[in-house]
Amino acid sequence: MELICTEQFKENVGFYVKEKKYTKILEDLSPIADKIMGDDLPGSKLDSLALKGIDVYKAATGNSSANRGKSDGLRVIYYVVNSEKKAYLLTLYSKKDTGSIPGESEILYWIESIVK
Repeated sequence: MELICTEQFKENVGFYVKEKKYTKILEDLSPIADKIMGDDLPGSKLDSLALKGIDVYKAATGNSSANRGKSDGLRVIYYVVNSEKKAYLLTLYSKKDTGSIPGESEILYWIESIVK
């Protein structure tokens, strides 16, 4: 599967790199990226969007810079287009900083910007 980083995702990574609490962020994200490219979709499917026929997943990774496990680590939201064998990394956020997943309308907005 082809893995594509959206601009929003790149901005999020840049933000966390600048914070210096996530100095190993690329290493922490690597296992998720490897699984997606190997057609193993890590994380859980977001049920509310699945009911609309949209495959969006939330996957967790730890923060090895702070010796934190997945529960206090980072969350990756990604969108899969199976017919095209593509996965789009939509956003990234810290469970510790944000606590909750972006709303459905925000996720749909990011997906619409990809489709255009």
